[in-house]
Amino acid sequence: MTVLNGKLYLACADEVVEVTVPGLARRTVLSNVLKGTTSLFRQAAFGADKLVYTHNDGTMEVYSTKTWTMLSSYKLQRDTFAQDVAVSPNGKRITVTNDDAKIVHLFVDGHQQTLKELREVIAFSSDGARVFGSPPGYFRAADVAVTGGALREIMETGSWLTAAIYFGKDLLAVAGSDGISVKNLATGELQKLIGMTAETLAVSPDGNLICGADRGDNIACFGRGVIAP
Repeated sequence: MTVLNGKLYLACADEVVEVTVPGLARRTVLSNVLKGTTSLFRQAAFGADKLVYTHNDGTMEVYSTKTWTMLSSYKLQRDTFAQDVAVSPNGKRITVTNDDAKIVHLFVDGHQQTLKELREVIAFSSDGARVFGSPPGYFRAADVAVTGGALREIMETGSWLTAAIYFGKDLLAVAGSDGISVKNLATGELQKLIGMTAETLAVSPDGNLICGADRGDNIACFGRGVIAP
């Protein structure tokens, strides 16, 4: 999910839906995403003017959010079956997590490498220099520079992670099976917003609105006064 020009865009199994706020009117802007593939949709992520889809057969597709047409397609390693995907805000870096093997594949301008410090990645920092996810072990969350180095411990999750997004100067919204929280990376303050098990998060470009959506297509949004002073 992302916010473009004041509207929400949700990447669903076989289509991308535009949602107008307020009112929540819906319109399909991209359909037949699975056309030409041989398996089911796995994950999707937005970054800059790009949308990346992954599929169970190892296919990764990159779409333009300006024209809603496909820009490129890649074939991932055959064993990369269970995939989480993240895209940097400038659209130049992509991570794909092999959940079975606990390996993170990092694509930089089309070149592939392995990110060893995390076993899954679910978000890039605002400048694309860091990635957030889970290090080896469970119920922990941290981030690290994409070039490698020491982990920065963020929080104990108490559950599995489903989505995250950096916004503002030092804020990080995190969703997991126990709800949506916002961490202030400068002060360490942690604020829980709602118990919704959101599968995706989005923040408006000005940081004044944060929204989460669950598998039942329920959407919850919070204004600036709730998520930050």
